[in-house]
Amino acid sequence: MTEHPLGELIGSHAERLREGARASGWAPFMKPDLAETIRDLETNGIHAFAIDSAIGLRGWVLARSFVTRAA
Repeated sequence: MTEHPLGELIGSHAERLREGARASGWAPFMKPDLAETIRDLETNGIHAFAIDSAIGLRGWVLARSFVTRAA
């Protein structure tokens, strides 16, 4: 996992997030104004993390933090 700029990640997935919020409520943090959404998330300490692994798991997550543990 690597941290990415929150605004960059939200901006690149804004339409998908808006549609998810509209259709089923799975992105309740989305507001009509993208800048306001990003500002609210940052105010609440939310960070954007990209997931990329050798076994094919790819995606992203919004969270306050993440911890890695050795196997």
